[in-house]
Amino acid sequence: KVWMGTNGIGVVRYDPTTRQIEGHEKIFRLSATKFPLNNFVTAIEQDKSGNVWFGSNGTGIAIYFPHENRFQVLNYGNSGLPIDRVQTIHCDKMGRVWVGCLGGGLCLYKPDTKSFERFDESFSLSNDVIYKIVEDEKGKIWVSTNKGISSFDIAKKIFKNFTPYNGIQQSTFNIGSGFITTDKTLFFGGLNGFNYFKSADIFQRKNTPPLVTTVLKINNKHVNATENAEITEPILTAKEMVLSY
Repeated sequence: KVWMGTNGIGVVRYDPTTRQIEGHEKIFRLSATKFPLNNFVTAIEQDKSGNVWFGSNGTGIAIYFPHENRFQVLNYGNSGLPIDRVQTIHCDKMGRVWVGCLGGGLCLYKPDTKSFERFDESFSLSNDVIYKIVEDEKGKIWVSTNKGISSFDIAKKIFKNFTPYNGIQQSTFNIGSGFITTDKTLFFGGLNGFNYFKSADIFQRKNTPPLVTTVLKINNKHVNATENAEITEPILTAKEMVLSY
């Protein structure tokens, strides 16, 4: 069955056997007015135990336990969720649940305390607004933000950021837009299309390119190599320059 979040009527589910769309009454055996969130559902994720996590735009998260037919609500007031506007939820290979909101950075759910641990700009994340969480084949977490794409080293608890200087689009990314393909390519969608890459290829560049000077200007005027000028050889090959002060 396929779960879908809507912008006003909560959660619906498609049953491919009957080709029917099921509403709250059929799925949860309750009326729409008793659904614990505000019916603006922005993210859906199933964890390793089979429980379904629903993120909302304004009322936090509701975890649905199907075997007990009950909900548990996590929000700013009871769990340390940084803001109740949830944009993405991801359950990783280890069973950990990660959440991204419209601010507050990357959040890791701690089931023992029923609270969230936050990894924000103080952990070198470029921006605290998270649009999508994607996990690569090695278990590294990637997020799209208002300032590019960042990878998170879980063991070291530090981010590495990628910006337009790395070829990342300059515009904002889209909520929930991202995935990994079977050939290990990561995709992130934004207002200017999408970026795609393989995480293994990014980290293969270990050598820093040499610094090369191609132009010399003094007072915004080009300086050419002459016998009495600041450089006596072409700038590309000059080993020294003499500047007056």
